Amino acid sequence: MVQAGADSLVTIFDQDDVIGVFQFAMTGVSIITRFLNGTILVNVKHMTRFYITATLQVLALLLVAVSALQGEKAEECPNGDQECKDQYAPFFWVSVSATVFVGISSSLGEATFLGYCNGFPNHVVGFVSSGTGCAGITGTLLLLILQTIGLANSTIFFIAAPTLIFYFGSSIWLNYMKTSYKFLEHEKFDSNGNLVEPELE
Repeated sequence: MVQAGADSLVTIFDQDDVIGVFQFAMTGVSIITRFLNGTILVNVKHMTRFYITATLQVLALLLVAVSALQGEKAEECPNGDQECKDQYAPFFWVSVSATVFVGISSSLGEATFLGYCNGFPNHVVGFVSSGTGCAGITGTLLLLILQTIGLANSTIFFIAAPTLIFYFGSSIWLNYMKTSYKFLEHEKFDSNGNLVEPELE
């Protein structure tokens, strides 16, 4: 969602020649984050990494919202008034920094959740993977729908930022469930999560 919103700022700020910066900012940082998560961050508690992930996501949404707001002001500049547009140009790089935060938080969040699933039944990994895949599609689709009904990008991202409270809440709830109820590895579960009773000999 942030990537899609940031890409729209390329045209507004007349930066079509550096559109690849967004993709590099996200994918390049993602690779580095995955490496660091598997080496340096292995001793950092999962909940700490959850909080870092959510904080970076909120920051990214707010940075894109502010950049989009300034981009909307740049569009109001009179035709040919390049000086007017240039005063808003630095906000293009603010949106680039937002994609960096998205790259870090997405990679860190996904890797952390997969590692955290170690204390849950095996089928939970499938739920996490499905949710991760659907999030990208749903976020972009939601952005397109809201743009279609006339909402400005800045408004959309300012509205989106508080929704991260659900991420914080679900992380806290999952941690509570994991610490309150011990998962017995020898027990088997079917694809629906139901306990499979052992066969009697």
